[in-house]
Amino acid sequence: MIGISRFEDGHFRGGKGEYAVSAQKFTKEQAIEKAKVECELPYAKDYYICIMDGFVRWRTGVDEDGERQIGWWLEYDEHRRSCPVYIFYLVRESELERDKNWGAWEREYIKMRGSFEEGRQKDQQQ
Repeated sequence: MIGISRFEDGHFRGGKGEYAVSAQKFTKEQAIEKAKVECELPYAKDYYICIMDGFVRWRTGVDEDGERQIGWWLEYDEHRRSCPVYIFYLVRESELERDKNWGAWEREYIKMRGSFEEGRQKDQQQ
């Protein structure tokens, strides 16, 4: 039996995924709520949040700047010793159709409501 990973959540750069949450430690609903807070998603207007399954793996690699890095790497395919995660990223409403045709991975889209300005006003009133 595979043990539970130490990974809980994290932000990533250089690929499609912006944020990932452990599928071993959180339900999908918990992961969505966590992503909304971490990525300020309650205030995103004219955006969809994309959710897809993926994996993270602790390894050595070369980042987009050509630098060697050791750490958690977000991956779309399962490898030996990888851990399942929910991957999140934002898609503008105007780019939704193009995003749906990117890659062969299944994903789900949730329409975000509100705007950053509305969110700031609510925060200031509290």
